[in-house]
Amino acid sequence: GEHLAFEALVRRHQAAVARAVARLVRDPQEAAEVVQDAWWMAWRRLDTWRGEGDAGAWLRGVASNAALMRLRARRRRPEGHATALD
Repeated sequence: GEHLAFEALVRRHQAAVARAVARLVRDPQEAAEVVQDAWWMAWRRLDTWRGEGDAGAWLRGVASNAALMRLRARRRRPEGHATALD
């Protein structure tokens, strides 16, 4: 059930996670990549959610952190310098 439960979380909160990322990352293509990163991060860190409170808030927090990490990485690299994030 863990995989199915996570799949249900994704379906339930997908739109809210996408909106949270879009507010921070203005480029639609990059935002879509960040959303994918956020779901991967959430899956890997599922054990950090204690099952208390709002799962959607936790997921939006993971997504916001993923977006902020992407924005920080973008600021640190020189113009025209490709990275694994591109």
